[in-house]
Amino acid sequence: MKTSYILIFNETNNFLNEIVGGIYTGIDEKTIIDEIGENNIVCLIPLKVAGRCYNDRKNDLRNKAIDWSNNGGEYQNWSYGELSTIQTFFENNGRRYGLLGEFKENCIC
Repeated sequence: MKTSYILIFNETNNFLNEIVGGIYTGIDEKTIIDEIGENNIVCLIPLKVAGRCYNDRKNDLRNKAIDWSNNGGEYQNWSYGELSTIQTFFENNGRRYGLLGEFKENCIC
């Protein structure tokens, strides 16, 4: 299964320099960075929990939730489907790693 990414970036190919975002699937992180440019990326969050042990994965998930909380509002045109995908990711994994209460308290899911 391919990893999906929450991606928010500054679109510099037009005269408006507007913020663009969405959930992108079927592309790897290196390609995203190469095509958009590291300086234009506001937020890039893989929707996959990574780490060698339980605590590493739990901390990775917590850090992704913090990134989403701090940067998700930069892009205003999220579809309901995208928001549902993001909420489901954090809710399912928050339950798995004991972070669901913290996520609900901080309006992550």
